[in-house]
Amino acid sequence: ISALFGDMIEDEVLEHNPTYKIKKLTTDKLLREILTEEDRKRVHFHLKSKYYTFWRFMMIFYSSGSRVSEILQVQIKDVNINKLEFKVFIKKGQQHKEVLKPINKNFAHLWLEVINEQKGNTTTLNTNDYLFSKGLSKGKKPIRYEQITRRWKTHVKNQLNITADFYSLKHLYGDKISEQLDIAHAQKLNSHTSSKMMKEHYAVNEKQRTINRLKNVDASFYESKDSD
Repeated sequence: ISALFGDMIEDEVLEHNPTYKIKKLTTDKLLREILTEEDRKRVHFHLKSKYYTFWRFMMIFYSSGSRVSEILQVQIKDVNINKLEFKVFIKKGQQHKEVLKPINKNFAHLWLEVINEQKGNTTTLNTNDYLFSKGLSKGKKPIRYEQITRRWKTHVKNQLNITADFYSLKHLYGDKISEQLDIAHAQKLNSHTSSKMMKEHYAVNEKQRTINRLKNVDASFYESKDSD
């Protein structure tokens, strides 16, 4: 039951795990499937050409270090493009707090595009608008995260025969941060209180990188000299 609730928390069906204090049995946990380089290319061009607003949301979510339910609650007033920062409210287990997250400079133009996008005859910017409302454009009411998983299933899984789920994008980005910077930066980005979650679930290739680094450690048995 605890494992079931854990999966529902991770997939954002629930926000709280009522079994979190129950001691868990030792189980084998498989690595989450992430998109291959080739699959990422297919998804990128497919969504950008046919479902642009979903592609745009995917790019923003991918680089945000946030959960789907968190990014859907972001309002225009929470975003500071000049500083490349945005605020998000985290509800994870017993942790309820507002945190500041970075906007990757390579995706800042998409945030700005959503904010400045004109709807109908309205030209006045309403900072209380949510970034992602109906049609994945800004509006007065946020959409539910189920709409995101439904779009992913329809446009990606069914049309491209891809099995990885949408949430794997968060794991993919976390792993890239771990590779290019370190686990500590990835932990900070994902608002984890310890590195354990990052190492076990998000930095999916970190174990292999550790093995590769260990292969190249300079650990000679003794310091040889030319005369030896």
